[in-house]
Amino acid sequence: MDARPLSNDGILAERFDAAVIGLGPAGTQSALVLARFGMKVLAVGREPPHDGMRSGWRGLGSIALRLAREAAEALPGSGAKVMPGEAQGLEWSAGRYAFSVGELRFEAEHLVLATGRPSRPDRLAAGMDVDRAGGGLIETDGNFATSHGRLHAVGDLADGCCQSVQNALGSGHLAARHIAMAVLAWRRRAA
Repeated sequence: MDARPLSNDGILAERFDAAVIGLGPAGTQSALVLARFGMKVLAVGREPPHDGMRSGWRGLGSIALRLAREAAEALPGSGAKVMPGEAQGLEWSAGRYAFSVGELRFEAEHLVLATGRPSRPDRLAAGMDVDRAGGGLIETDGNFATSHGRLHAVGDLADGCCQSVQNALGSGHLAARHIAMAVLAWRRRAA
């Protein structure tokens, strides 16, 4: 573990290739795919990964429900570090994202926001200067990348996406694959 002072607020607990914030179907799928590509992944959520059985969710056909359940069950054994809690104080500095979960500070080269449809002002990405769509949604491209470097937004937080479990799983998978391909290409060039 790389422990060094990061700021007056805390000690850097660990660095990751990617961090995923939000453990609904989109976030869980992102973390799972990143881990399967061999990335060092931190998955943070206020709740443990769940199988998509939430009131008000649409698209809970038997296939979508099974896929969401399988992703939630596979994540703890995938190699991703799963941390309960709420990420706060997101910053971009020295080519990395940094944020806190409780007393601990983490850094990640890439970040996936999967916090769900914004029903209140988005405090986490407020300082990231990302392009926004109406209703607090974050604008993304075809790979769910935002206008802020290595930040991806998936699930109901992404403009033009989701509102169904099938689409959430797909957006999570696509964003994770995009990140993994970029990291693996960089590693090949650096070797």
